[in-house]
Amino acid sequence: MKKMHRQSGCHSRSVAAKRKRQSVESEDRENINTSFHISASNPEKRSSTYRTSSKYDYQEQPSSPLSGPLTPRDIYTDQSLNRILGESSMQIQKLDRADPLPTLTWAKSEHLWNRMCLKDKEITSQRCQKMFEQNPGIKPRMRAILLDWIIEVCEVYKMHRETYYLAMDYLDRYLSVQRGVVKSQLQLIGITCLFIASKVEEIYPPKLAEFAYVTDGACRAEQILDKELAILTTLDWNLASVTVHAWLNLFTQICNNHSTLHSSNHSIVIPNHSIQEFLQSSQLLDLCLLDEGSLKYSYSVLAASSVYLTSYKDQIFFASGLQWSDIAECVDWMSAFAQVIKEEKVANSPIRVAGSSSSNSPEESYLIQTHTVDLGLLDKAQAKLQSRKSDFTPPAHKSVGLLTPPSSNKKA
Repeated sequence: MKKMHRQSGCHSRSVAAKRKRQSVESEDRENINTSFHISASNPEKRSSTYRTSSKYDYQEQPSSPLSGPLTPRDIYTDQSLNRILGESSMQIQKLDRADPLPTLTWAKSEHLWNRMCLKDKEITSQRCQKMFEQNPGIKPRMRAILLDWIIEVCEVYKMHRETYYLAMDYLDRYLSVQRGVVKSQLQLIGITCLFIASKVEEIYPPKLAEFAYVTDGACRAEQILDKELAILTTLDWNLASVTVHAWLNLFTQICNNHSTLHSSNHSIVIPNHSIQEFLQSSQLLDLCLLDEGSLKYSYSVLAASSVYLTSYKDQIFFASGLQWSDIAECVDWMSAFAQVIKEEKVANSPIRVAGSSSSNSPEESYLIQTHTVDLGLLDKAQAKLQSRKSDFTPPAHKSVGLLTPPSSNKKA
């Protein structure tokens, strides 16, 4: 009899656990567009591996040999790096930038570094200032206001800095390709980019309804889903960007451990850098990337310039593989933003760190995006940049190609 009671109790607990699991899965489906399925094959080919039979009805074609999880056998191969960085057709190329990475147990450091640098070049070519010419209805100020608002949303929902910078990357690349985007669509595009980035980066992203809620009724959930598909198609499902935050995280860690960088016991997997110096560089990047001038520079150059201006002036060249000539122009441009932060005494006071949540440990709270800059600081920095241009007087140009008649007293 006791045995039957125990079996009955176990059965009831298993039924309750099953119901609870089904309830959690039902809630999580709100964050997933279940109308179509994503293949595990190369993300660059996803948009071309489906045949559209209706608005959201996709039929999956046979997957490529690379589909599925990585195995220990292919972890050292070029194919695994292709899959990680989304570059199946890219050949390993020798670059001028020296490899600062230590010996890795899961990949060849030289190959990984080359892939990161090539990816940086690729992304830089996809984001440009011509977006404002192609979309006359979108002004640089509108982009700054939108990004400032996205930072606030990230802070409220305790999303990571990487999530914000992925959203910004998707936004800039999308606008660089599109033409004739009207300003009434800008907030929808911005919140959709954040929605995509949160699903890429966050363990527990906010629900779709919450993204619609923060727009105060300007965007409906159905509109976000429609725009999501449009953005993913435009970006060709290329979502694996090496963001400016990723470069900053790498550079500060290498700089901090420069003396023991090539030690066999050294690892860059576990964060080991000054949090305050990292936050100062992050704050500078948060501010200067609101300006359209940042679109001229690659993410690695922007990250290296911020480190140069805030902390490691000497070590950054080793850590980045760059030379002074590579970052000189960017440092000169970015120095106006660094000066404003210093004048406003924002940099002198401890930078606010987001509180930890259930999905973030206290040690990782500095990786949560915080709203420590605003449009007022941006205006002051842009005014400094403008004053520099107005103070610059070009040298007098002497014409040498025009013939002038001799003076009258020299005529024959």
